[in-house]
Amino acid sequence: MKKISIGLMFFLFVDLWIMAEKGGRSLGWFLFSLVTFLVALLLMCFLMMKRRKNPAVPTTLK
Repeated sequence: MKKISIGLMFFLFVDLWIMAEKGGRSLGWFLFSLVTFLVALLLMCFLMMKRRKNPAVPTTLK
């Protein structure tokens, strides 16, 4: 799970760089990087919420 979060953070950083570098020249690149940034951010928030719901100690099955 931690590797996924680190990978998503790296992806968000690269996506912001693409948005800044190519987005100024082309609207298509800007929209593409904006959409992928928002999707990755939502995925990261979903993973964080899912991790909080799960208890540290696994419950026994009934």
